[in-house]
Amino acid sequence: MRLTPLLILFSLIGLTASSVGQTSTSGGRIGGAIFDQTSGEALIGATVVLEGTALGAATDIEGAFLVRNVPPGNYTVRVSFIGYTARRVSDVVVKDGELTKLDVLLSEESLKAEEVVVTARAIRSSEASVLSMRKQSAAIGDGISAEMIKRAPDATSADALKRVVGVSIMDNKYVLVRGVSDRYNQTTLNGATMNSTDTESDKRSFAFDMIPSNLLDNTVVVKSATPDKPGDFTGGLVELKTMDFPDEQVLKVSVGSSMNTMTTGRVISATSGSSTDWLAFDDGLREAPAKGLDGYSIWGGLPNSWMNRSSRAPVNRSLSVAYGDHFVYDDFDLGMVAALSYKSGATRTETVQDFVIGSGPLRMSGTNDEYDVLWGGIAELHAKFGGGSHKLSTRHAYNRSADEKVQERAGVDFQDREIRSISTQWMERSLYNGQVSGEHALGILGGSLADWKWYYGATRASEPDRRRLKYQRGVGDTGPFAIVGTENNERAWTALNEHTRGGALNINVPMGRAKLKFGGSLESSNRSYGVLFTSAEYLGSDFNLTTLPADSIFLPQNFGPNKWVVRTLSSRSDEYDADRRVTAVYAMGDIPFTLLGEQFRLVGGARYENARLRAFTYQPAYANGASTFVPDTALLENVDVLPSVNLTYAINEVMNLRLAYSNSVNRPELREIANVSYYDFVNYEEVRGNPSLKRAWVDNYDTRFEFYPNVGEILAVSVFYKKIYDAIEQQVVWSSNPGKRFVNTPQAENYGLELEFRKSLAFLDDWMERFSVTGNYSRIISEVQFSEVRIVGLTPDYVPIKETFTDIRSMQGQASYTLNGGIHFTEPDWGTSISMMYNRFGVRVDAVADIRDEDIFELPRGTVDVSVTQRLTSSLEMKLTGRDVGASVRRYEFRTGQVYKNVLVGANYGLQFSYAF
Repeated sequence: MRLTPLLILFSLIGLTASSVGQTSTSGGRIGGAIFDQTSGEALIGATVVLEGTALGAATDIEGAFLVRNVPPGNYTVRVSFIGYTARRVSDVVVKDGELTKLDVLLSEESLKAEEVVVTARAIRSSEASVLSMRKQSAAIGDGISAEMIKRAPDATSADALKRVVGVSIMDNKYVLVRGVSDRYNQTTLNGATMNSTDTESDKRSFAFDMIPSNLLDNTVVVKSATPDKPGDFTGGLVELKTMDFPDEQVLKVSVGSSMNTMTTGRVISATSGSSTDWLAFDDGLREAPAKGLDGYSIWGGLPNSWMNRSSRAPVNRSLSVAYGDHFVYDDFDLGMVAALSYKSGATRTETVQDFVIGSGPLRMSGTNDEYDVLWGGIAELHAKFGGGSHKLSTRHAYNRSADEKVQERAGVDFQDREIRSISTQWMERSLYNGQVSGEHALGILGGSLADWKWYYGATRASEPDRRRLKYQRGVGDTGPFAIVGTENNERAWTALNEHTRGGALNINVPMGRAKLKFGGSLESSNRSYGVLFTSAEYLGSDFNLTTLPADSIFLPQNFGPNKWVVRTLSSRSDEYDADRRVTAVYAMGDIPFTLLGEQFRLVGGARYENARLRAFTYQPAYANGASTFVPDTALLENVDVLPSVNLTYAINEVMNLRLAYSNSVNRPELREIANVSYYDFVNYEEVRGNPSLKRAWVDNYDTRFEFYPNVGEILAVSVFYKKIYDAIEQQVVWSSNPGKRFVNTPQAENYGLELEFRKSLAFLDDWMERFSVTGNYSRIISEVQFSEVRIVGLTPDYVPIKETFTDIRSMQGQASYTLNGGIHFTEPDWGTSISMMYNRFGVRVDAVADIRDEDIFELPRGTVDVSVTQRLTSSLEMKLTGRDVGASVRRYEFRTGQVYKNVLVGANYGLQFSYAF
């Protein structure tokens, strides 16, 4: 049953591929879309005619058109629509069996307007189309197209997003926008909210390493709010969009391999694993022990998998296949897309820690050997009918990943003990999102449009049979290492499940030049979290049983009276069930107007959100001398009215000045209000929820100047300011067992500057048209008020005198700056594309402590990525990539400048071949 999603995807690919040949065409095709130049809205019913022929088409509900059976040649295409200035596009070249892409913008007609003539060469770039969408968008935002993703050596959506201005990535998967941590951002996939996929940190944010980049059509990061967007985002709303209606048949297969300079070919550690690990499934080898086993046999009945095996790390592998087609049956258009992507690989990192803090010194070093599997697929079916006035779609996306981590560490801990530890972890994550949606031209109220969707999402994550052994002895002791106490060995099983259901309806009503849009949504989710945490205690007198090696110490014969006995340390108080419900309605106006002869566009309104979050736990209690558990509920309810306004001043046809203001909120994650603790296996920290957490309230101010000198080019300057009340952060609590907790900080400010440019070098020479440069820079400052208690002296009786001090610090997760740069070369005649990209971030607050000097910072780090794509034949393409060339070291320090840890990583070099049938 577990392989059902994979089998469905393969079946869909096979079924759709078998349909090839049902329709036949001769000649070529011209297809694209027609949009309003001011608002970016699709123009329904616009006329497209090839001059000198009887060929033509009308646009559908998405503004799209397709002219079929066009004889090869050079054409002039005339596009017209009532109330708009007609546009003639010359030099449209059509080749036999190929699709010529053509997107056209029309402006509203004036009394002295004449027909506009442009060339087709200027409007064919998909990268340019993303910039065009930005130019006409109602809100401030940025994006990255499928074209740019293809150029870069990016394997996941997280890798691709770090190219966007103001965006940085933490832990290779969590997105920070404009300096605020990942928890202040929201993510949607085809308009549906995405959920957390981690049990190890159970973070609020979405893990972007779950989505293969080659399954994305484009990604947009919305930075200023409009009433039709969710109110629970502050830094950015990341909108992921998978492939949509294909313009032509495509069947493409890609295979690739890569190596890591610090891993591939080296001896690394791994577990014995199960037979289906390569599919990111455990086959049952790691299942939790059966109920009813007593303390003597609970581990003895499990596989003796404590000792890791050594092997040489193989090369990394990848495979993808994508199929799409478009069929026309009289007045019925059918489009379908199916794609599958798979990659696996191993990575070694080395960590060194040597510092002294309040509770003592820590001097540890070790390795982290990781084996990753990621695969995902999409299956989509789209139908247009009624002359293109109606569209129905169904989309399904399934992604699955697994990470096996083997950590081996040695050194001296805070308690002056010499330590040798072995930890193993297997984490499975799966993500399913399915939706049915519709778009309809109503033909009433001046041509109103309606769209709706219903979606269902399921997120599952589990850590079966997580294991840790820690041997110790006193510093200077020459005796054997031994396991002492229950805290030095563990086996645990953790599971997280979340189900989300939602629906939305939007109505767009034209009112002359203005538009009124209103609608509503309802989303609910249910989450459950459970853990079985066990540890062994030694009750005997023969301490030789505590010094046995990992593959012998917990054999079945070592359990029993006066030997090892297993304790179940977890209880009902470590589990929780929770639910979330958010109901929203909104109304907004989109009003273009003229003032003193200048053109403006005002988009504004308000969004009403009624949110309820509940977490159900059981807390320990004592009654009649006996220990028991009583139910406990954490409840957070808020009704918020969130106004927003976006004003665009069109200085001229190529320049915009934008101003925006909005209110937004940041609600706690369900895990964060649940009154339970869980153990962060990676960072060796206990994390506890806080049922008293409040939702944060944010004032957002934005200004942006945009200059589009030519198609595909941009120069943009942005300034933003955010004031956050009751900001939610994670705070480090240092002790002999370090931990973290969630807290509200009374007030925080976040402000900064963003610069971005994309420029062709054609102005230097005609041949230099093949080169372009891109770059962006963000300077971000945040200020958080915090209080800490300091000892300022002693009384005559030597009692510490304490005072509370208030100070300012940066927000957790915020980098002082981000920098991206790139140079790109494209030669269509050679089939060659070369990109060199640079990414760097400034000092970043990695963790906030309860004592300011113990805050942890990640130091600035830059990476260089290179990609070379070469067409070998008309169907075969080769791509060479280099990621993190130079393999920079990740460095972490305390505020005092004392080193916290250094992490060594390797560079990745890859080779991929793609064949289009």
